Formats: sequence, C-alpha cells, structure tokens
Amino acid sequence: AIGKAMESFINSDAYRTDITDAGKVVVKATYELPQGASLTEDQISKVMTRFSYSCPKYYWINTHYSYSIRSGSVQANFWMNPYYYSYASRKAVDDAVNATLTNWVEEIAEIAEDANKGAYYAALKAHDLIIRTIDYAYDSSGNAETAVWAHSIAGVFTGQGAVCEGYSKCFEYLLTLAGIPNIYVVGYGGGEGHAWSAIQIDEAWYLCDVTWDDPNEDTQIGLNDSNYTYFCMPKSLFGEKHEAWGENTRVSGTKVYGYTLPACSDSMDHTFYVKHQSYSNETFTEQTGPDFAGQVVNSRYWDSDFLYIIYSPDNAATQSFLRYVVPALVEAGWDHDPDDGLTVKVTNYGRLLKVALPPIEHPATSIEISAESLEVAVSESKTVRAVLSEGSDDRVVWSVRPANGEGTEKDALRYVSITARGNDVVVIGRRNGQVVLVATAYSSLGNSGDEDPVTASCNVKVGTGGSSADYLIWQNGTKDYKKTTITTDVRATNWKDSKGKTKKGKVVWFASDTRITPSFDLEKHGVTFGEKSTRAAVSSKGIITAKQAGTVYVYVCDTGGMTFKEYVVEIAAAPSKLFLTRKANTTEKEDILKKISINAGYTGKVYITPYVKEGTADPDCTYTATVSKPEQEKYVSVGSVMYDGSGTPYFEITALDFDQAKTKTVQVKVEVICTESGKKGSVTVVVGNPVVGASAVQDGTKELKLAKKKESLVFDIKLETALGNTEKTTDKMKVYVGNTQITLDEKKVEADKGATVKAKFNPKTMKLTLTAGKDAEATAVVSIAFINSATKGVKLIRLMSVDAAGNVNLR
Repeated sequence: AIGKAMESFINSDAYRTDITDAGKVVVKATYELPQGASLTEDQISKVMTRFSYSCPKYYWINTHYSYSIRSGSVQANFWMNPYYYSYASRKAVDDAVNATLTNWVEEIAEIAEDANKGAYYAALKAHDLIIRTIDYAYDSSGNAETAVWAHSIAGVFTGQGAVCEGYSKCFEYLLTLAGIPNIYVVGYGGGEGHAWSAIQIDEAWYLCDVTWDDPNEDTQIGLNDSNYTYFCMPKSLFGEKHEAWGENTRVSGTKVYGYTLPACSDSMDHTFYVKHQSYSNETFTEQTGPDFAGQVVNSRYWDSDFLYIIYSPDNAATQSFLRYVVPALVEAGWDHDPDDGLTVKVTNYGRLLKVALPPIEHPATSIEISAESLEVAVSESKTVRAVLSEGSDDRVVWSVRPANGEGTEKDALRYVSITARGNDVVVIGRRNGQVVLVATAYSSLGNSGDEDPVTASCNVKVGTGGSSADYLIWQNGTKDYKKTTITTDVRATNWKDSKGKTKKGKVVWFASDTRITPSFDLEKHGVTFGEKSTRAAVSSKGIITAKQAGTVYVYVCDTGGMTFKEYVVEIAAAPSKLFLTRKANTTEKEDILKKISINAGYTGKVYITPYVKEGTADPDCTYTATVSKPEQEKYVSVGSVMYDGSGTPYFEITALDFDQAKTKTVQVKVEVICTESGKKGSVTVVVGNPVVGASAVQDGTKELKLAKKKESLVFDIKLETALGNTEKTTDKMKVYVGNTQITLDEKKVEADKGATVKAKFNPKTMKLTLTAGKDAEATAVVSIAFINSATKGVKLIRLMSVDAAGNVNLR
C-alpha cells in the first residue's frame, strides 16, 4: 500500500511542484485490514522502517513518519525532506539517476544471466561501479558528511559522494533491479553507526561492506580502484568489526527496528582471493612460490585493473612472499610502481600487494578528445571524453600541463582540478589561467615497447584566461622566496623629438593588481599607469618583492619605442611556521603537539597547521614527514602526508616497537618540513608496550584454597600487551589486596582495609604469592595496577577473589 502511494505521488503534478507547506504530508497510504485482523503499533513501526530501508528509490522522504489506526484500516504518513522541497533539487537528482541507472542495471543483469558468471560477478560489478564513481563524503572539517544527499542514492548518481548509507542503499538498489536477492543491514561498524549488505549467491548468504572496500584514492591509471577485503568475507571475520541491530535494538534509548538476518556463510570460498586463486595461508618456498605466482597470472580478474594478493600476515610468510612470489610475478610480465617499490597495504585480512596487470592485448593506435578547446569558469565543472581506436582495451590516463610548456603538472593543477572516470574526465576551474589537458592511452606508458605514447590534448581556459603565471613567488617563507628577478628582452631604444634631436629612451617597470594597458605620451615619450600593486613591488631592475598572496601584473616599458611586455606573477603564501596539532585547523596552545604517546602496534594522526602572518597558506604547498634519525625507523613508521576532506594536511605515525632490550619506552623525533618555504616542525613520539589484559595461572596442582593460617599459593601472571608480548611491558606494576573491592578513582587506586590475605609480587619473575593471614577464613579481592610510563595512566585489572571459606576464584 505504501509503495503504490509513493508511485502515485511521483507520477502526479504535485511531485513536479515546489513544497511550500513545511508541515504537509506528501504521501498518505491507507491499508484496509482483512476482516477480524489487527496490527499492533510495534508491527506498523517495523513495516514503515523496513520500507524506508528497502526502497532507496524514494531518496527524498524524511526520516520520520507517522501513522494512525482506524476501525478496519491503517494510514501511514510521510513527509518530504526539507532539502528536497524545491522540485529543481529533485529533478537534478532524477536526471542524474536516469542518465546512468538503466545502463548499470542492464550491465549487471547481463552478467547475472551469464551461466559462467552469475550473481557473484554481477554483485562484484555493482560493487566496482559504485566505488569507481564516488569517494566517501567528508565535510569541510574532515568528518563524515551529514548532508541529506550523502545518505541516499542521490550522492552516488550525482557524483557528490556518499557515506555508508548511500553506498549500501545504492548497492541494494542495483542488485534488486537486477534480480539478485539482498538485504540492507544497519548496525555498528567499528563501534559507530554503520550500514552494509547481505547478498544471496548460489543459495547461500554472504556479507559485504562496499563502503569499507573503497580505498578513496585514484590509481595511476585514473580510476578509483576497488579493494575486495569485505566482499563475501566469512561471517566470523566480518563480525569482528560489525554488529547488526536486532529486532528491537535500542540506540540512545530509542528503539530501532533492525531484523533477524539469514544465516550467513563462514566460508572463504566466495572471497575474491580464493575465487581468483590468489590466497595462501602458508609460508612459500622456492618450489611453491613460482607455482602460486603462476596461478595468480592465469587467474586475471575479468574486469579489474589491479589484483590484490592476500597472504599470511606473520613475518616469515611476508619475507617468503617477497622472496619467492614477487620475483616470479615480475618475471611473468607483471609490474609494480617504480617509485614506491612494492606497495604493501595492511587490512584485517593480512597484507595486500598491489600488482599491475600484464600488457594490454589490443593497444590503441589513436586517441581523440571530444573537445578541441574548453572554457570553464572558476568553480564550474565540465566533462570531456577520450575516444580510443575501435577494438582497443586500453585505459585512459588523464593529466594536465602548463600552457606555456614550462613547469610541472603540479603547476598546472593550480588552475584546474581533474577527476578521471574511465574515459571521461571532470575538469573544475580553480583560478584564472590556461592549461593543456592531455589524454594518454594506458598501454603506451611503457607497456608496449619503445613506441611513442598515443596522446591527445585539449586547451583549457579558466575564467578570464590570460596566460598562466610566468613567475611564482612563495611569500612568507624564507627570504630567498620573497624576491625574484624577471628576465626580459625589453631594451631602451632611442627616439627623435619634433626638432629631430635624438633622445635616449628608458626602461620603466610597474606592478599592478589588475591587468592594465600602459598609456604613452606620444610627444614626450613618457608612460603612465594606474594604481600601484599592494601585493608586490618591482624595482628598476625588474626585481619583484612579494608582500601578500595574489596575482600581480608586471609591466616593463620602453619609452623610446613606446612598447611594453606584460608578465604575470603569482604570489603564493608558504608558511613561516609549522604547528603540529591534535586536530585540524587550530593553533590553540593546548592542541599543539610537542610530544605524543602512541602504544606499540597502534597508529596516531598528526595534523599540520601552516602559519602565515597574513592570510592562509596556499593549498598547493607540500610537506614531508620523516623520522629524524634513520636508525630509529625500526621503532616508528611515518606515513606520507595526505589531506582530509577540508584540505588540511596530516600524516599518520605507526608505533612499531619499544626498547625490548631494556624494557622501556623509546622517544623518536619526527620532523616535518614544508618544501616551498623550508620551514620545519617536529614532534616527539613516545612508544611503549602497555598491558591490555592480565590473568593469573596457578603454579602447580594445588587446590585453589587458602583455608589455613600462613598457607600459600603461587601464581604465574600472564600478560597480554599491545604487541602481544607476554613477557615484557613498559608499564610499572603493583598488586593490591582489599576487602571485597578495589577501585580506581582519578588514576588513584583505593583498596579498602580488613583483608587478611597477603600478596607478594615479583615483576621480574612474574610470580605472585598469596598467603592466608591469621584468620584462616579470609575474605579478599586481588587486583594488579599497570601504570603507563608514557601517559602515567593507570589500568586496574582484577585477578582473583578469595571468599570467606578460603576458596580462590580466578577473575
């Protein structure tokens, strides 16, 4: 009944008009109950919640609804989300959906009907289409986007991006339309609200998380590649970080209506890695390594640009994999990134090695771009397409270069940003200027011999255009960056006055914030300009001194020949100081990091806040973060500098090990430098190996009882630490005995009095001895406190209790 009412609404004139009444119910669905039947409020709520979960087509409905129970009928009421009150906003989404949906569904359905592929590959195709179309949506602060479009199919089809709701609802929509049974699942992922999917393949159910399979980074061939870690992952492994909401789960006191899921497979058989014979959980040898590599080469995934190979995460398997399998893959024609070497990515499943595919079988002989030239305004986006020669299975690599042929791609990206989507590319104007857009066939990038690359180009003019900057000055950095000298071929020439007398011309320099035309005096051969630049000054020798960021137009004039040349100088703000902080975009003293404690085996995030006296640092500034003493890299690993959703640079530090020889923390200095200004910042990382769990094990076979005066029991204390090391920890340890309870109050351990059991603990041998006091009928609890030597935080773990009869109960 609800579905019919929804369809009736979107096919009516009411859908094609703006909503002006904020309280208006846009859909009323009435259901006539069979005679004698009834529905409880709980049942109605479940129906309406499941409808909103299971019908992603109606992206515009609000999250709240109401219902009324009348004699013999039920009425369900739905409102429009305020974000979509305007019909234009709905039409924009509808047009985007209509432009893509049919082709996607036909492609998925065709695969599903193929006897050699079926539902598995069809679901995999839907998975890849979503991931290659969008990235995870972050707001300007780097948090998950809260805008309505990110939580529905709208964000996917418009290309804006999505959060887990959008990924999973789009996956559900595509599979349902293609006839593949599936369920949209809600619950907790990594301890936070999350959404994922269950799909039916070969009469069994499997769990998939499309969101967590999106690496959110462009591959070297201009596509958003897919991970497959959470595609048909076994239930037991999937459940380590996912917990579905049940029939009547409460979240923050409010009942949410989940549902009981079908029994899902716990088999590895449908994982990408087993399906494509690229999984091994054993140590490779000189004999088995090449055989495994051969399996991988022969199992090329039919629609993938990269293959992820999974192998055991322990060090022995890692070393043998790199030693025996990788050389065999390279010898077989596979390639890897020459800059990074072998890129190993850590996931829940183990370590993944990304290897490029062998040479393409049908390389392109030609390539054309759909536009010879392109004009785009600042903040405007336009799409162009590359067309390859017929029959080519090449991929297209998109790049840009400066219009004047000087500089790097990074210089060109100051004027535009590009987002590649297969053979299409979206060009967004960033600032006035001109660049050249280049499309290159993938097989010509060194994979097909020594032939020249097959390329095509397109001139792009942004805003008012003009020329790209002739000179770039990094202002607010070191002194060397604040001045530059313009090299010019303009020279002073002589001229004759009205009496025929020869006079010398002059070379005159002038800087303006706007583009001007110098005005010459035809009789006196003088020159006048407009207002001087506030952003830079120019000397009589053509030396530019930067004052503030922006574009400056510099003119050099010959008053003799009354000619001039224009030079465009761009002044970019590079930081004069670097602050390392706990969160993005802050210079608050309490947030500035001088020292950070990261437990061994864990990762911490550090933000870089560039300081500029006036204005903000140019977003194109680059930064590197490294361990200042290379010999300490065994303790700390520093990741590449990346950027969050708001464009704030950050890097991650992974603590690898502590000083095991001396059983103490290690202090490692991590240094950050701005490439453009040379300014530095640093943070000291303190790495320890704290205890995360502890237990007591009886030493011997004595009965666990302290019923007699001075009777003793000896226990071994077993530790579980951040690195899993049961023998060594950087924590300080102390055992406490109390009568009935021991508490931790603001890092202070409080044990009540009156316990007659005495404890003696030796941290070197990890032996704990309990002895009964003068009262044989002892009552006590025994706990051990661990004091983190880096943070001074205290963790209290209860080891055992002794009841009134002297019985010892571990934990």
